[in-house]
Amino acid sequence: MSWGCREAGCCGLAPEDAAVIGDLWDVDIAGARHAGIRAIWLNRRNDPIPDPTLAEVITEPLAAWPLLFPGLCAIGR
Repeated sequence: MSWGCREAGCCGLAPEDAAVIGDLWDVDIAGARHAGIRAIWLNRRNDPIPDPTLAEVITEPLAAWPLLFPGLCAIGR
């Protein structure tokens, strides 16, 4: 997660202005929240949400992400 925070800085974003979209609650969502980054959980299997106060939840396929977040920069390009 610290790598993501450093790379987000290349786009002029502070951690609180960035977002992590991940499908692993214990890794992606917990890591994002620990780093102060907005967390969005891709819940492909409609699993029970461990704590709805920690992340927003989406179930759409990956192709929908650009429609949801058109302003996010592409990290690693």
